[in-house]
Amino acid sequence: MGKMGVTQRKWLKSFHILFPSIWVGSGFSMIFLMMVKSQSINTMYSIWHSIKLIDVLFVAIPNILTLITGLMMAKMTNWGLKHTWIKVKLFINIVIAIIGGTFMRNLIDKQLVMLKTGEPSVLENSAFLSNSQVLVISTLLIMLAVIFAIFISVIKPWDKRRKNKQQKVDPLNS
Repeated sequence: MGKMGVTQRKWLKSFHILFPSIWVGSGFSMIFLMMVKSQSINTMYSIWHSIKLIDVLFVAIPNILTLITGLMMAKMTNWGLKHTWIKVKLFINIVIAIIGGTFMRNLIDKQLVMLKTGEPSVLENSAFLSNSQVLVISTLLIMLAVIFAIFISVIKPWDKRRKNKQQKVDPLNS
């Protein structure tokens, strides 16, 4: 693959920004739904089924698309993987994909299995309640990590060029 033109790069960057935006909004929607309480087992099953759908369609897919567009930008622009902030974003994205695709997805599935029994006592079950708390906290931490990745995309805290500019301008180093 060759280098991209300006218009192509703008489109790719736009999608690279859009996907984490969908991801974060959906993640916070999942947290909200996870905190909903009802005495109806059917209602709770519907809520957790909705959480699973949001996770698969609006969290996992944008996560993968963010990774793909980021790698495309690294490969097809001058950015490459030479900047620390890009490597940090890549690391965050991969770790989230692994944790979300395994640990968290398994917990959501366990919630659905417990609810599928139809037993109202499931809503008071310590495993169900514990899983709910773990999922809320871990989803919140993941959303904060995604937001952090978005911020470092803009701030570029470990940018080599910024350090070089500071060294040239800094009167204390003269």
